[in-house]
Amino acid sequence: MLPNLIVLTISGWHNLSNLLWVIRLTGLEDLTSYRCSEMEQIVNLDNEIDLNGGEENSIGATKWAFPSLRRLCLRDLRSLRVFGVSFVSPSLEVRHVMDCPKMEALPFGKEMAVRKLKKI
Repeated sequence: MLPNLIVLTISGWHNLSNLLWVIRLTGLEDLTSYRCSEMEQIVNLDNEIDLNGGEENSIGATKWAFPSLRRLCLRDLRSLRVFGVSFVSPSLEVRHVMDCPKMEALPFGKEMAVRKLKKI
């Protein structure tokens, strides 16, 4: 599904609750979402993913859900609470999170120790 898509912007899709379907876009480098009033989480995968393996979850995606993602911008997502426990991107360089008042925490797990973000 759209293997060559590298930039995706989602705006004003008010009844969208997550971006789970976007993990199938393995070539995605730039993801921006803003003014989606009902979005509560970015990804919510059913299975916990082992940090050392390629175990698949219920939709057939591995833990490296966004292997090429370099830039993530989330803005004016009033209902956004979490990124999701399995949101991992080994190539992420820039992360913008603005005007997300219900955000509980940014995901800085073990995978963040092996590289350095250029901008948060």
